[in-house]
Amino acid sequence: MLKKILIANRGEIACRIARTCRKLGLSVATVHSSADRFARHVREIGESVEIGGAAPSESYLNIDAIIAAARRVGADAVHPGYGFVSENADFVRALEAAGLTFIGPRADTMERVGGKASAKREAARLGVPVIPGSEGGMTDPAEVSRLVRGMTLPVLLKAVAGGGGRGMAVVETLEGLEARIESAMREAEKAFGNGELIVERYLPQVRHLEVQVAGDGQGHAIHLFERECTLQRRHQKVIEEAPSAGLSPRLREAILADAVKLAAGVNYRGLGTVEFVVAGDAHYFLEVNPRLRVLAAGASRCGVPGARLRGAAVRGRCRRRFPAGHGSARCRRFFALGRAHRVGGGQRGRDFAALRLDDRQAHRSWPRPRVGPSGTCGRIAREHGHRAGDQPAVSA
Repeated sequence: MLKKILIANRGEIACRIARTCRKLGLSVATVHSSADRFARHVREIGESVEIGGAAPSESYLNIDAIIAAARRVGADAVHPGYGFVSENADFVRALEAAGLTFIGPRADTMERVGGKASAKREAARLGVPVIPGSEGGMTDPAEVSRLVRGMTLPVLLKAVAGGGGRGMAVVETLEGLEARIESAMREAEKAFGNGELIVERYLPQVRHLEVQVAGDGQGHAIHLFERECTLQRRHQKVIEEAPSAGLSPRLREAILADAVKLAAGVNYRGLGTVEFVVAGDAHYFLEVNPRLRVLAAGASRCGVPGARLRGAAVRGRCRRRFPAGHGSARCRRFFALGRAHRVGGGQRGRDFAALRLDDRQAHRSWPRPRVGPSGTCGRIAREHGHRAGDQPAVSA
């Protein structure tokens, strides 16, 4: 029975986890870097251990320091939140070796579904639809070239280690194919330290859906329904809408069933997200996020499903990547839309480190929006110059 949790994260997610743990009767402590001594999560949680310098590699990614902090505060489990060590299988093994519990997936599960190539193999093994193309990562340019030449163009070259919309290249012609492949591999190696590529059929007009799942690690899993994440900027999600509007009951049930099938098939433990793309009446597996979701407020309160789910919700993020001179005005209009259920952000008062570690300036939730193009989501889309569905969602 867990008694005290060390939260190995910072900012708003650490505060939300702490609030939920306390509601469950669990004691909490956290960690901070030298730059975060006066940060919001340190102030709200109350008990915190400084584990290193301002750079994440010296603090929030320092496995030995986190384990030492857990021992110091008398914790018997560690909650990673999202980011930092939340998807690090070596961290999970180090905790187990130290006699501590990791609140999240097991290390072997993380390795099976944490990578794009390995997750795609697991999905195919379990009969979940995958995008036609390579079965896994490819490192031989000649082999990639042969596969591309045997497929119908356009084709997508996707870095195995890519993320956040980075590491993708669309091949629309065979002219200069070998040079394009070698360039994509070099860019992937430089950006992610891994030059492996996945080759898939390019789906130019698709919807991007995500399903929150929860598993007990014993082959049983449930879903917490789906979210529509199609509205994106540079392959970064701007708006999430739940439930997804305009999804037929048959297609919704098929997507939810495949998400549960995958989670149960790999003995998933804790909360995670299974991502799909939808093209017409067909859906395809995209990837798994073996951690809490960054934007899913209802399901990311803690590593146990305790949130009450009802009605509909829209959630959006306001980033600092708007063109010069437009960011502030757009953010003001973004937050002026309707009555907010919750407005959150990682920056409060003296939280200087937040500006360096997170470019999501703030986010906002609406409790019962009118879904669809004429509702809250549609208004937000028009405010940002988008139409729902006009952003290809070929990766996450």
